[in-house]
Amino acid sequence: MAVQRQAWVAGVVTVVSIGVAVTVNLLTSGWSWLVFAVLALLAGVWVALEVWRAAPRREVRGGAVVPAGVDGFVPRPELTDQIVRALLSGGKGRVGITTTLAGAGGFGKTTLAAWVLRVPEVEEAFPDRYWVTVGQEMRGAALADAVNDVIGQVTGNRPGFTSPEQAGLHLGVLLADRRPAPLLVVDDVWTTEQLRPFLDAARSCTLLVTTRVPDLLAAADAQAIRVDQMNPTQARDLLGDGLAGLSDDLRERLLDSTGRWPLALRLANSALRRTARDGGDLAEAAERLVRRLDDLGPTALDVADPAGRERTVAATLESSLGALGDRRERALELAIFPEDTEVPSDVVAQLWRATAGLSPDDSERLCQELVELSLVERGGAKIRLHDVIRTYLRHECGPDRLTSLHRGLLDQAATALPAPGGPVPWWTLPPSSGYLWRWLSYHLNGAGRGAELAELATTPGWVLGKLRRLGPVAVAEDLALVATDLARELARVLDQIGHLLVPGELDHAVVNALAHRLPDFPAFDELRTAALAEVADHPRLTPWRPLPDLPDPALNRVLVGHDHVDRIFFAPDATWLATVGGDGIRVWRPSTGQLLRVVPAAGSRYYSSSCALSRDGRTLAVSTLSGVIRFLDTTTWEYLDTRLDKGSHWPEVCGFVDDGRSLVTEGDKDRLVVWDVASGRRSRVVKPKATPRGCADLGGGRVLVVHDEGLEVRDPDGAVVASAPTSWGSVGQPVVSPDRRWAVVPSEDGLLVWDLANTDHPPITRHDHVNLSAAAFFPGGGRLATGDDTGLIVLWDTAGWRPVAWIPTHAGEVGDLAVSADGVLASLGSDSTVRLWNPDRAGEGDPPSRTSAIPDLCAAAPDGSWIAFGLGNRLHVANPRTWAPLFTRDLPGEADGMAASPDGTRLVVALGGTLHAVDAKTWEIDTAFDRARWVESLQDLVWSPDGTMLATVADDRVLRVHDSRDGRVLAEFRLDGQLKAVTWVAADRLVVVGSRGVCWFAYTPRTA
Repeated sequence: MAVQRQAWVAGVVTVVSIGVAVTVNLLTSGWSWLVFAVLALLAGVWVALEVWRAAPRREVRGGAVVPAGVDGFVPRPELTDQIVRALLSGGKGRVGITTTLAGAGGFGKTTLAAWVLRVPEVEEAFPDRYWVTVGQEMRGAALADAVNDVIGQVTGNRPGFTSPEQAGLHLGVLLADRRPAPLLVVDDVWTTEQLRPFLDAARSCTLLVTTRVPDLLAAADAQAIRVDQMNPTQARDLLGDGLAGLSDDLRERLLDSTGRWPLALRLANSALRRTARDGGDLAEAAERLVRRLDDLGPTALDVADPAGRERTVAATLESSLGALGDRRERALELAIFPEDTEVPSDVVAQLWRATAGLSPDDSERLCQELVELSLVERGGAKIRLHDVIRTYLRHECGPDRLTSLHRGLLDQAATALPAPGGPVPWWTLPPSSGYLWRWLSYHLNGAGRGAELAELATTPGWVLGKLRRLGPVAVAEDLALVATDLARELARVLDQIGHLLVPGELDHAVVNALAHRLPDFPAFDELRTAALAEVADHPRLTPWRPLPDLPDPALNRVLVGHDHVDRIFFAPDATWLATVGGDGIRVWRPSTGQLLRVVPAAGSRYYSSSCALSRDGRTLAVSTLSGVIRFLDTTTWEYLDTRLDKGSHWPEVCGFVDDGRSLVTEGDKDRLVVWDVASGRRSRVVKPKATPRGCADLGGGRVLVVHDEGLEVRDPDGAVVASAPTSWGSVGQPVVSPDRRWAVVPSEDGLLVWDLANTDHPPITRHDHVNLSAAAFFPGGGRLATGDDTGLIVLWDTAGWRPVAWIPTHAGEVGDLAVSADGVLASLGSDSTVRLWNPDRAGEGDPPSRTSAIPDLCAAAPDGSWIAFGLGNRLHVANPRTWAPLFTRDLPGEADGMAASPDGTRLVVALGGTLHAVDAKTWEIDTAFDRARWVESLQDLVWSPDGTMLATVADDRVLRVHDSRDGRVLAEFRLDGQLKAVTWVAADRLVVVGSRGVCWFAYTPRTA
């Protein structure tokens, strides 16, 4: 901005100077001076134009990749004005563009959204505007990748999340820091599952959604704007664009036959324009199109009739396809390409070379014809099909032909690769074949080559090549198409570490990171060996002690989504996992981590720590902050009519008893109230000996009650049939084994165990694991899991009540535990993440210890002649022996790192995105070089012993080794958890300290 302002001022001065000079000379010279005057005037005009070009414009910081404008766009102000007002109103912050017709496409929703983003008022209100296209087929890792794309637009650093929910939450955090609030456009959404990650992100921005499913907007609490058929004037303008001589009668008949449907109108317009361009009879072509439309149905299209829309698409498309003659089949063949995907022209040429022997020039000419007929859209050297047209083309081809076309494209692409006599070496595709690197698995799947796809998806060359070029999510998408054990295991690993495998400045660094992060399983030996071989001749960082931030081998996946979550429940058949938070309930598929449903809190936020699931899993009870307890039918996740109104805030739900027929809650005056679930009425009141802390169902109407002075067993009439006095501090919810033999209570003193078959014997307390916060039995009751306030889970053998294994889970307290019928362990952390574990992979022996360290921001000469430290925006240098000041100077900003060279002649100071090298004799900055552009804050930097390299760790959790002469990055390694400090312990050895522990690396320079 400063440069632009200087250019503008200089330009004005120049123009004024020229004007003054011309005026003076005209007044004092003869006619010959006019020649110079004209030349000077022309020079002044040129300078003025350059000044105008350099003048400041409205800054657009957003990275929106907005679809290109449509030729012949017809404004629809009655709709665009509504959308603009909704976006600028500051209301719900969620606006939806939809149709009243479920499943209908081609009404111009995307076109209108793109147009609105270019409205000056919207540009001014939303300097940051982001666009993402979803589409009907996008889900899972591909959906996460779409969110990653938006994150990349926001930060310039594209992450590797494989979970859509994790990606959406991270995007929300990033957008929350943008001022003014950004605008996020999500185009072509089909399902709640697709919309959910963007709703998580939209808590801190304005969201504009286009969808064919009107009900989605109601579920998202978005203001809906309906986009249906054009009004007659708009329809006439679109149909008649570029056409002269079309009679009013034919125009009106075409408007009726197309139902003023924008897509049909554009196709009809393009077909008629083609006829006019080629010298054909426009009236005859229009009459023929009307007859074709009328032959397929009523003379006037009812756009609300899906069958009618399909017939109209068929008629208008065939009018355009018919103009291609024998090249019609080439257009049909485009049906094999993925939805909402830009396909390079050279890939289209490969397809047509395989099917018809077309040359590249012939293919290029045919592509241009398809653009003119509005059959495809073009952007540069790529084409894209509208999804309505793609659907028609796929229907025309049929399954068998589509399979054959996929095979033809693959066979043609394979001719350019080496032919070793075995499987096609797809991993040797050149970097220029970006489309095939991205979509090869899609085409293999479409070609019915499942065995080849299964082998390729886990072939080391393919995995590593795709990881380097496209990142971990693209690899995960391939693996999702394969059902082998190795593919499932590799997908699980990528779920855990994908965020650490994001390509950076050095694309080989992700291969090196993968090699050292793969679990030590024999199944990964081939991939690990290939990865190590691939980076053998590159400078790299090698951990020479085990990394402390490796995912625990027992971890299956992490579930995120709630602001805060307190309880977790498995379905009895393990088909779902419910997480209950103050904002509502989320229902997941445990086997895949897929979010199945979001159930908003009913009327008031939940008091989410107070809830219970019936033993048969059919009823979930939750209490609200307003004092009402609601019930959900878990087969439909709909609220039941029954509600319990305790008349007090924050009612505590203890649990279901009587096999789910009754619910126990804490009442006033240290009483327990038993409610009849069917009627919602109190059935009885129980007064324990002391203040109740929890209860559990023992079957047959019996209830286990935990109170401040011990335990009691009550019969259906409320009488005490067994008791055990106990003294303890803080306790958690009691848990009963599946066979109802054992009752356990987690407490700060340890695990209290009571044999319910011998209640005359007092309970015992095991102190092997203390400060307990949760417990859960495994099916059969042979194992028990307990969690503590440090995040450690201990697994117990209940035969002898001894701990046999452990899992370090969360960084904070374990808030709840649950075990599925198939033995999957779920844990809830204080960070509101839910983690799913395979207990068969739990560690054995002594539990791990955790350490951390935080370095100071200072640096000293090795010979002790000076010490430097930063205080605000000032650099202070002192004599370390006497502490006498030696030098003080202002800095361009607040230092976030500094280090002295081994010989004490230079001091490197990190300021924002730049490293400054300071001469220790003059204390002047003699060199400055930029760090990685996305690094906001440096945590530590240190010189190598010989002074040739600098090692840095930053807030992006990456260890980097720089050349100390010019700052060039020589090697990098991404770690999990915040990094605190780094140091060299030898010429080729480094140690990094982070929140997950100590990492040991060996630096290997380039060997070739």
